Amino acid sequence: MFISCLYNLRPCNQSQWTWFYNSQCGNCFRFNSDQNSQEIQKTYQAGKYNGLMIELYVGIPEEQNTLSQTSGAHVYIDDNSIQPLFGQGVDIAPGFGTNLVLQRIKRKQMPQPYSSCIENLDTIDSFDSEYYRKVFRSNLTYRQEDCFFAFIQSEIYKNCKCDEIGSNIIPENNNPCDNFEEQNCVLAEFQRLTQSSYKNDIESLCPLECESITYGITKSTSRYPSVSYGNDLLKTKQIKALFRNRTNISIEELRENILSLNIYYEYLKQTEITENRSISWDGLVGSIGGTLGLFLGISFLSFVEIIDLLLQIVFLKCKKTTTKVFFIKKELKN
Repeated sequence: MFISCLYNLRPCNQSQWTWFYNSQCGNCFRFNSDQNSQEIQKTYQAGKYNGLMIELYVGIPEEQNTLSQTSGAHVYIDDNSIQPLFGQGVDIAPGFGTNLVLQRIKRKQMPQPYSSCIENLDTIDSFDSEYYRKVFRSNLTYRQEDCFFAFIQSEIYKNCKCDEIGSNIIPENNNPCDNFEEQNCVLAEFQRLTQSSYKNDIESLCPLECESITYGITKSTSRYPSVSYGNDLLKTKQIKALFRNRTNISIEELRENILSLNIYYEYLKQTEITENRSISWDGLVGSIGGTLGLFLGISFLSFVEIIDLLLQIVFLKCKKTTTKVFFIKKELKN
């Protein structure tokens, strides 16, 4: 439940948040996604007050049973078109104000034969593989990791006769693994696959993309809310409604149920890591010539001299043969 939300010091719009369901976290919300009709929001200033600032109520009613071992929120940060993978992201604890300082990193590899990646994997027909096409049928931007999960899902269905729903890949058989026996089968099959070398076996069916964008995250925390700010929050109608109009709420109880999160860039700079050829053809020829000159004393002029010597030997050989034939003919006339 949002207590407050600001982006670039302006109130957030509800339409800027997109709901989606995650099998591990349940109801999730995505900010600034390209999957809705809203324009992508941009920031033009770096610093703490030029990003996303939210206050969240993360309390769980006492009468509501849950299997969760922790309380708080789970945050995943990536590019607009990317869905989070299983296990990625950071946990945000209640009772703290958390700052996540971002650094955007773009990596670009050279395509085959210089590396194992394949470029232009942007359509469903760009590569001939069922696992590859399954990623696109799930409305995802292609990543090799999602392709691996498509393979795992197919293997689980083959051996457990049900669809695993723990990844971003949309099940295509309408038979989710929803009972205890099927879940045990899924767990056993998942452990068997992840502890094997299956990635090497199916690498030819799940090509590696040449471009990727990741975010480096620096995390810092401070106690939240302060006593004075907490007392002000307890007077608001929103907080009273969340605590069912109780009047005996302490600051410690408030801290156990709310958190603050601030996500921003410290510098508006992008780190680009680009892979290039280590040597060109001109450089290779020059390097070979230099090495031969260093270790054998051979240069380009040496090759010319060798060719000239060979031509002179051939010329002299031909001249001697011609002279010998001339004298033989002369003796025959006498």
